[in-house]
Amino acid sequence: GRVAETGESAHVENYVPANDRWYHVRMFPRERNVIAVLYDEITDRKRLEKQLRTEKEQLDVAVANSPLVLFRLDADLRYTWVKNPTEDFVDVDVLGKRDDEFLPPETAEVVMAPKRTVLETGETVREEVTYDLPSGRFTYDLTIAPLRDGSGEITGLTCAALDVTEQKRMQ
Repeated sequence: GRVAETGESAHVENYVPANDRWYHVRMFPRERNVIAVLYDEITDRKRLEKQLRTEKEQLDVAVANSPLVLFRLDADLRYTWVKNPTEDFVDVDVLGKRDDEFLPPETAEVVMAPKRTVLETGETVREEVTYDLPSGRFTYDLTIAPLRDGSGEITGLTCAALDVTEQKRMQ
């Protein structure tokens, strides 16, 4: 109705229970109230989207209940994404910032050095780093890997930091 009334095209995704299929329906107005309708089956895409949503939810729950911090940085070492930040960073907006813009200089240098190494060498780095935060001294098992574009150019870093402070205290 809207396509015929307004003369504007419309795009909808439609589920058909009878055959358990999804379709992307595109309607385009033509002359004399004739509407061209194109159907593309998108069932596989919709099922993949649902599977990815489920996997993301499961990963979110697992990470939220672990001592693991995940984050990505661009090639200028600015944070572009953080998952499960420690209590020292819950209220700090780190996105778009570098470590040296919100950490004390000594701490910033400790955490930035291995990141610079990955940018310079293109190799994944895994090492333990110990540094001071407002809530205390922490040790993390830090893994940093390069992110590359289609041409192989490093565009940033992906990182995982596992809090091993308690294990170190026990040793």
